[in-house]
Amino acid sequence: MNTKTKYNVVAVVGEYRDQQSGQMKKRYQKCGIGFRDEDGRISAKIDTVPVTPGWTGWFDFYPQEEANNQESPF
Repeated sequence: MNTKTKYNVVAVVGEYRDQQSGQMKKRYQKCGIGFRDEDGRISAKIDTVPVTPGWTGWFDFYPQEEANNQESPF
């Protein structure tokens, strides 16, 4: 059976100030989906690329199992 670990591919595109706490927080944009196969190779399908001045050119991979975790942006 071909099992793959799935990831949300995410970019930090800026910051904002939380109105309730007053703290600065990161603004995220979901850009695609990534996969890790049994051999450890990682592939990504990018659907969108940020064009905001706040984007540094980096993508982050968040395991989809963490999607309901409060620390994950997705």
